[in-house]
Amino acid sequence: MFKLCVSMLVLFTLVSCKNANKKSEDSTKLKSEKAILMDLELGKTVYRANCAACHQRNGMGIPRVHPPIVNTKNSEGDKNYLIETVLNGARGEIKVEGEKYNNVMTNFKKLSDNEIAQVLNYIRNGFDNSAEVITAEEVKALR
Repeated sequence: MFKLCVSMLVLFTLVSCKNANKKSEDSTKLKSEKAILMDLELGKTVYRANCAACHQRNGMGIPRVHPPIVNTKNSEGDKNYLIETVLNGARGEIKVEGEKYNNVMTNFKKLSDNEIAQVLNYIRNGFDNSAEVITAEEVKALR
């Protein structure tokens, strides 16, 4: 009886370890797939060259002139809206976190699909934001 209990305990431990390893492998695979899609260094470089003048290096924008991108529904929200805004620019009044902004944002059609995807990923997953990854294919589809 004792041998049976020990055998069952060993079997249970082995199965538990195998399941824990599988979960760890799945989590690592998911993280590496996201890392492949997101090149945050490229996104940061594109951001600093094209976006920081208005939205500032820290993403806080300029009050009543250029909106912040830190912890905003606009930054973390609808992917298509963001892609189209970068591709086509924007003009007219918008509301960001209760504050009204009425300025012009130039279009950035000059950027490649990958550059747009990466700068949006930098915005959506940096600056204390956390949102779904945008791919170059999604940008291309809306271009």
